[in-house]
Amino acid sequence: MTPALYARNQATYISKLLNTFPIVALIGARQVGKTTLAKITAPNFRYIDLENPADYDRVMRDPAFFFTQYPDQVIFDVNTLTK
Repeated sequence: MTPALYARNQATYISKLLNTFPIVALIGARQVGKTTLAKITAPNFRYIDLENPADYDRVMRDPAFFFTQYPDQVIFDVNTLTK
């Protein structure tokens, strides 16, 4: 299966999950295309990169207010660093 075909199949599957569940998590190794897949699957969703200080601050300053403004259709891009 080519990478493009694989990505299209995954995007279709994730779209079905998004129609069924309120939250879908894409987890996996670094640099495998999770963010790209999320953006391709849900291009109209608000994208929040929690490594970006402005995005992080916007969410963490007042999470309740953030979720009042954006109650759904949000992609949170999170990187967990280990030392």
